Amino acid sequence: MDVRQDPNWSAWLDEATGKIALGLERREARDELLDHLEDRALDLLRCRPGLTGEEARRLALDQMGPAAPVREQLAKLYTPLGGYLWLGSLLLALLAAGFFAMGLFLGGGLLWQLFWDGLLYGW
Repeated sequence: MDVRQDPNWSAWLDEATGKIALGLERREARDELLDHLEDRALDLLRCRPGLTGEEARRLALDQMGPAAPVREQLAKLYTPLGGYLWLGSLLLALLAAGFFAMGLFLGGGLLWQLFWDGLLYGW
């Protein structure tokens, strides 16, 4: 069984990342937690030669502890306000770059001349 398809891990990851509002941040946090689980399971398999893959996955999950405290800590790290502010600032930067480019190429004239003079002779 592929460890990414383990229903116990999937349920734990869903619960642990459940309070992260933005999907991109939720996926990033989920991937990071999954990497920790996989690393721990592989460590257990190396340290305990008689252990099966299923037992190693179960022990790795047990060692991560309950998902609720992890969910609360992640909710503090990934606040919706921070994510929305980041998206908003990205949108504003793209709009500003677009207006600047439109002013240069469509406005022509003085703005275009000032831009090239600034590049050629320094600001």
